[in-house]
Amino acid sequence: MNDKPENEVMDIVYYCMYGFSGYFFLYFYVHWKLSGILTLVYIVLWSLFAYLYELAAQAVDIFDFSKGYDRIYSFPIYLYIQSFFILFFHFITKEYGKLKQKF
Repeated sequence: MNDKPENEVMDIVYYCMYGFSGYFFLYFYVHWKLSGILTLVYIVLWSLFAYLYELAAQAVDIFDFSKGYDRIYSFPIYLYIQSFFILFFHFITKEYGKLKQKF
């Protein structure tokens, strides 16, 4: 929820943050045809980027962690989610290939 009824510049940044970063995360992964250890490095770098973006968002009061959330959990969560995202992408790509062969 917004803190004011009208939109502010930081609201737009907040709304775009996860959608754009998720899109570019997968786009560059496919574009660069990463595999093996490079995939692991890629996930770690994007997780670091997400963590730093979260720090910046907190600095400008987009995120408020005063209710007990500890930022130390964020980096492992980003690692997990981005790893799952790549695994899910490979699963969907494989299933699409199977379905495409049937028709």
